[in-house]
Amino acid sequence: MAVSLNTNISAIVLGRIFERNQAELNQVDMRLATQNRVSRASDDPSGFAMMVQHRQRYTGLAITARNIQDGIAITQIAQDGLARVQEIFLEMQDLALAASGGAANSTGISPDLPTLDTEFQQLKAELIRIADTTMYRGQRLLDGSFLAGTISEIQIGVPIETPTTGITNPNRYSLNMATADVNSATLVPVSATTAALSNATTVAAALTSITTSITNMNKAASIMGAYERELGRLLQYNNDTADVYAAAEGRIRDADLFAETTRQAKLDVMQQAIVALTAQANSRVELILGLLK
Repeated sequence: MAVSLNTNISAIVLGRIFERNQAELNQVDMRLATQNRVSRASDDPSGFAMMVQHRQRYTGLAITARNIQDGIAITQIAQDGLARVQEIFLEMQDLALAASGGAANSTGISPDLPTLDTEFQQLKAELIRIADTTMYRGQRLLDGSFLAGTISEIQIGVPIETPTTGITNPNRYSLNMATADVNSATLVPVSATTAALSNATTVAAALTSITTSITNMNKAASIMGAYERELGRLLQYNNDTADVYAAAEGRIRDADLFAETTRQAKLDVMQQAIVALTAQANSRVELILGLLK
């Protein structure tokens, strides 16, 4: 190989290697500083795209978890209201039974009926009060007005892929609150304005209405309990799925600190070796100048 003073090709090549190593070392330093293997699309184009998709699902599921928790809170508040309603039904039944036992004279009107009916009407008013005050975020749950009266839908999934299961919208969960309508004369006939303990006929009708009301509100309470259990399972599934996506994102994004520190040490040694070799390459020029003396 010819020796030249104009072009020190060895030093030039070593300089290029030094630049590449320095760029790689800068990348390692950035990964160690940020703890991220992928911070920009240029770090890993396909990996960056997958990481963003995983993050989209993870963050979306974090929001749907709150939606499901809202649904659970709705069912729990409704159940608390229904529990109080059921207690009132039992008190009304006791009054009606007492009125039924006392209405035995020729006129069919017991002296105790006005007193019993006064308390009976107070309990009816308490039913309406519970229906008006059992609320979640300003919306009544037990008077038939909850979100237009029948069905409330909760977003429970991230609608990214098109569903192929045949379900109309698998990312929505429906709560049918119509079964818990305390103001409905059909579901709770004892709350109707005509229900009273004024005579033997109305007492018998009240007992029938109370039985129907208890049956329907027991059914409503069981439905609310079933909703709560189902939403609890959905919440667990939601959180488990979110954890999977978070782990998948982390595997792409997070830097392997053990590997990166090992790589950093190797690059540091290589840089020092390149500097030493560059010094040797430059010293050869001095040897040639010595021949010219």
